[in-house]
Amino acid sequence: MKQKISILFVVFLLFVSCAKTASTEQVAQENDVAKVTVYYFHGKQRCPTCVSIQQVAQSAVDTFFANNEDVRFVEVDFSVKKNDALAEKYEVAFSSLIIATADAYSDITDQAFALATSNPEQLKTIINQEVTKYLNQ
Repeated sequence: MKQKISILFVVFLLFVSCAKTASTEQVAQENDVAKVTVYYFHGKQRCPTCVSIQQVAQSAVDTFFANNEDVRFVEVDFSVKKNDALAEKYEVAFSSLIIATADAYSDITDQAFALATSNPEQLKTIINQEVTKYLNQ
């Protein structure tokens, strides 16, 4: 009996530690705390530019809003069924960068693809400006 409990505990830990992306429930809980959420949506397969978008967006949030509990970065795998509702809410069908509040959102995906590898600092500036705009509303 003790061995079965140990095995179940190890399996549980492996399951929890492998979960990298947010589920819809996790996002809802985070949004209860955060006023602005920077969402990076992606599917199973990601190109180098998509990976760069995630890295730049997360870096921007970490740099400009590190001590601000009103801002969160959330990675969402839209290919996972449990994230369907969130992907539908923001009309996401491919890798996307969305900055959202409870009432409004900005889709800066086009800028993200244009700048993530060629001018990441400019993309960080855009993210900073959009988040700040929502924080000041």
